[in-house]
Amino acid sequence: DKWSLPVRAYFSLTEKLALRYSNQMISVSDVVKNDYSSLGYENIAYIPNGIHHIPEFDVPKDYDISFAAGRIIPLKGCDLLLRSLGPIKKSPKTVIIGEFHDKAYHEYIKDLAGEKPVVFTGLLRNKQELFRILRSSHLFVFPSRNEAMSMMLLEVVALKIPVICSDIDANLSVFHHDEVLFFKSDDARDLTEKIDYAITNYQEMLERAECAYRNGMARYSWDNIAKRYAELYKGVLHA
Repeated sequence: DKWSLPVRAYFSLTEKLALRYSNQMISVSDVVKNDYSSLGYENIAYIPNGIHHIPEFDVPKDYDISFAAGRIIPLKGCDLLLRSLGPIKKSPKTVIIGEFHDKAYHEYIKDLAGEKPVVFTGLLRNKQELFRILRSSHLFVFPSRNEAMSMMLLEVVALKIPVICSDIDANLSVFHHDEVLFFKSDDARDLTEKIDYAITNYQEMLERAECAYRNGMARYSWDNIAKRYAELYKGVLHA
């Protein structure tokens, strides 16, 4: 939905050509790969996105909650997060990172923020600055309504920040219940309850973050993923 009609038509055409003529395709999403396999396309391999080790660094905890997206569009669920903050007795200090591409949605988000303690940073192109602000938050909320496999989610896990995320298939296929705290997708009330739970049980959230980091580095290390790409390329070249 984030693309205009001409762009969607172009993507649809290139997708059909790729499916028909490619010797091998790669999907970073196991869910998407299975969707195409169910339609009879067997030349698709699943290789996920990866993460690098990020050296630990200490920063003051300036924010209770962080949200980040390169492009802040309805699909990413920023509105859902802000609506979920309303019922919380002491509104968490929240930082919103990313760039708005739709003026009407931007105005809607500002109206939702209202008098809440919400800070908008705009798009942060410098990774170190992005990581510093993310690291300065107690929780990262990832309310996306649809994803393939989010690099942002992987990077936050690499920073060992406790995560609350939507229970869409793309997230459930990447992390487990003992690693992140899931809420019902597109359900602001459930997200409110999960934020309350995370604040009250913060030590448990830190333990989940450590587990997500440990298992995430084992499953999604770029060193291991690069080897999978290399083996796939060799197989195609010698087929």
